[in-house]
Amino acid sequence: MLYVVEGTVTVIIGGDRGTLGRSGCTFGPRGIPHGFRIEGEATARLLLICTPGEGFDRFIHEASEPATAPGFPVPQPPDVARIGQLAGQHGMRVLGPLPA
Repeated sequence: MLYVVEGTVTVIIGGDRGTLGRSGCTFGPRGIPHGFRIEGEATARLLLICTPGEGFDRFIHEASEPATAPGFPVPQPPDVARIGQLAGQHGMRVLGPLPA
C-alpha cells in the first residue's frame, strides 16, 4: 500500500495509471507489476506499507545507505544495476523506469 503524506505521485498498477496527491492511497498487489514516480520539483513524503514483508524489508535494508548527518541527503540517481541485482536476490524484478 502506498499513502501520500505530501507531494504528487504517478502510480502504475498493471495497466492502470493514476496520480495521487496528499492523502491519496493505493494498493499494488503482489504479482502485478506496479511502481510510482514522484512528480514535479516539490518534496514528496510517502508511507509504504508491505505486509507480509517476506523479504521486502531485507531488500530495502540492503538497498539503503545509513544517514551520515541529520536531515535529508541530496538526492542522487539510483544505481539501477545494483537495485536490480538486489531485487533478484529477494524474488523481485525491476522492470525499468515508469513509462512517460
